[in-house]
Amino acid sequence: MRYNLAKKFSVADTITINRVKKPVAVSDLFNKPFNSDSIILNLSKNDNTGSNWAITLLSSPKIGTINKLEEGNYSFAVSKSYFGNLIFNYLLCNKDCPDLCDSAEVKI
Repeated sequence: MRYNLAKKFSVADTITINRVKKPVAVSDLFNKPFNSDSIILNLSKNDNTGSNWAITLLSSPKIGTINKLEEGNYSFAVSKSYFGNLIFNYLLCNKDCPDLCDSAEVKI
């Protein structure tokens, strides 16, 4: 019995590489009406988020309360009579590559 060990074998695989881009956070400006005690802030509306992203608040305004409603949307409550500027910052990150982040400032 003879075996031919000189036969060549080859194997091929396909690899797909998806490049994930860094999200771009854009600063926001919101106006709270004087007679209103709360407003909804859509922080991601003007951002270039890509897919699978998350927002983390880096700071809070010196007065008032911020509550997360759903990803990108927050409620902000402060006294109806408050007048002035409030500033805080947030971080926008890609969940698949958490090192890909950008930050932005929010002014109310």
